[in-house]
Amino acid sequence: MATTDAIGKNPYLTTQNYNGVKIDIHNPVVNVGEQNQTSQPATPPNIKIYKYEEKQIPAELYPELLKQRQIQNPQPQLPSPKPVVELPDSVIPEKKHVSVPAPVYIDLKPTINAVSKETKNEDTELPKEETTSAKSTEDSDVTIQTTDNKQPALTIIPPDIMKTMLRNSQNNETTDQSGENQNIQLQENTNTPIIKDPDETAPKQISKVEIVPPSDGSPAINYIEIAENLNSTNYDIQALQLKEIMDAGLDNNPDTIHPYIVEPIFHNIIDIVNKDTTNLSGPTEAQTNIRNQIIENYKAYYAQKQQHITDDKIVLPYNISEEDKNYANKLSELELAERNKEYGIATLAILSNAFLKEVKDEANTTVAITDVPGLSAIVNSLKSDNDTIRLSALDALIYLQRNEYSRELTPIYEALIASDNNETVRAAAQYALNSLKAQMPQNDINQAA
Repeated sequence: MATTDAIGKNPYLTTQNYNGVKIDIHNPVVNVGEQNQTSQPATPPNIKIYKYEEKQIPAELYPELLKQRQIQNPQPQLPSPKPVVELPDSVIPEKKHVSVPAPVYIDLKPTINAVSKETKNEDTELPKEETTSAKSTEDSDVTIQTTDNKQPALTIIPPDIMKTMLRNSQNNETTDQSGENQNIQLQENTNTPIIKDPDETAPKQISKVEIVPPSDGSPAINYIEIAENLNSTNYDIQALQLKEIMDAGLDNNPDTIHPYIVEPIFHNIIDIVNKDTTNLSGPTEAQTNIRNQIIENYKAYYAQKQQHITDDKIVLPYNISEEDKNYANKLSELELAERNKEYGIATLAILSNAFLKEVKDEANTTVAITDVPGLSAIVNSLKSDNDTIRLSALDALIYLQRNEYSRELTPIYEALIASDNNETVRAAAQYALNSLKAQMPQNDINQAA
C-alpha cells in the first residue's frame, strides 16, 4: 500500500496510512488508496481536539487597562455655544395698523325691527362719519329720517360692524360720568319722525305660584324633641309629652297616630314604665297626715249631704288652711315617677293597639303576643306594689286582648284573682277574664276548662 507524505510538520503526529480521510484540526491529511487494491474494513477517524490553557488577567491590572483605553479613546469635547444671532428683518412680522371705525351709539329697542318691506331688498350703507349723536330735547327716542315721498326706513348695519359698535358702546357706558342716556339719529335726508317708547305702565299678568301640599296626610312631628321630652328629668314635661301621644291615639284617625309608631318612641316610653323608683323620696309624714285629714273631711261632708244638711250647717272634723292643702297636694319625686308610669302604660296600650290594627289591615294577620311592642313592660307592671299601677296594667291588657291571646292572658288574670291583696285589683282581673271568655268561641272555652 502506497503512502502519502504528511502536509506540514508537526512533532505531535505520526505518519499512518488510512483508506479514508484522516482528520486533523491542525494538520489535515488525505490518504487515498490505489484503485486496484482490495478494500479493507474502515477504521473510525482519528479526531484530536487540542485545548489550550486560557491566561487570566490579574484583577489589579483592570484599572490600569481602563485608564489606557480612556487615553487611547478620549471623549470628544462639545463645541462652545455660539452667541445668539438676531433674526433678519424679513423674519420679524410686520406690524399692521388696523383702523377702527368711530363709535356709533345706538339705543336697542323693539322698534328697530320695524323695517318696511320696500326697504328690505335695498342696498345697505354704513353710517357716515358725519352722522352725529344728539340729545333729544323731549325724550330719548330713536329718530329715523325719511325722504319726501317714501316710508321711513332704518339703516341696516352688518353683523361684524354691529359687534364692534356694541363693544364700544359698553366701554363708553362704564366711563360715562354724566349718567345721561345716549341717543342715535339715523339720518338719510331731511325730517325725522319720532317713534315713542312702548307703554311700560300697562298692567302685566304675573303668574301665581301654587303651593302643592304633601301627598302624605300624616302630620310632621319632631322626633328629636319628643325623645328629649320623654327622657327629661322634669316629670311634668314627660307627662305632657305622653298626653300628646295619647290624644293622637284617641283621635280615631289612623293617620294621626301613625307617625308615633316608631321604635325609638316605644323604647323611651318603656324606660319610663320600667323606671326603678325604690330610691326616690316619697311624701313626708306631715303631708300624709294632712292628706288623711282631707279624706276624713270628704267622708264627713258626703255623709251629711246624704242627710240633707245644708252646706252652711255642715261641720267638718278638721279645719285645714289653704297653705296646708297646697303643701299636702305637692307630689314628691316618687309620686311623680309613679304617676308617669301610669301615663306610660296607657300610652303603650294605645300605640300597641294602633300597631296591631295596621298589621291586620295590611297583612290580614294577627301579631303574636310575644311580638307586641311594649306588652312585656305592661305585664311586668302587675308586680308593682302600687295598686294604681296594677290597675292601669290590667286596663291596658283589657284594651289589647284578643281571642288569639286567650291562652297567655287567662292564667295571668286567674293568678291576680287568687293572690292580689287589693280588692279593686281582684275585681278588675275578674272583669278582664270574663270579657276574654266572652270573645272566645265555645270550643276554646271548653278546652280551657
